[in-house]
Amino acid sequence: MRSALLLFVRFVCLLTVTAAGVFILLSYSPIDPIRAYIGNDLLHVPPEQYPAIAARWGLDQPLWQRFWIWFSQMLRGDLGYSMLYNAPVSEVISARLGPSLALLISAWLLSGIAGLLLGLVAGRYLNRWPDKIISALSYLLASIPTFWIGLLL
Repeated sequence: MRSALLLFVRFVCLLTVTAAGVFILLSYSPIDPIRAYIGNDLLHVPPEQYPAIAARWGLDQPLWQRFWIWFSQMLRGDLGYSMLYNAPVSEVISARLGPSLALLISAWLLSGIAGLLLGLVAGRYLNRWPDKIISALSYLLASIPTFWIGLLL
């Protein structure tokens, strides 16, 4: 029980340090979030609008204060607001969670069944041509990066 508690404390510390590191790196990124949001409409936005947007987003506050606000909101389950979809991030995720899980489960089941059947065939015809073809294809597919297979599909 004590080791599980210690492991949990280490996990929370690691998660906090990682979140702080990513937050700091993103804060010092050369990409200006306001200019990225405005995009090509920068010429149409008056100069006094820029500080108003920064204040609305909290970018005028010190880094530690922005991190504390963000981290406390994350702990409460408030993931923020998506400017791309013009909706809360939790709604955007929940709307896409069902189809993503269905795709994940069906792909997992299909690959498990196909792997079992191909393994049975390869085991039945050990050291013969079906086994050699299945083994060669297995090695070939295992050596291809998954992101490349995802792009091809």
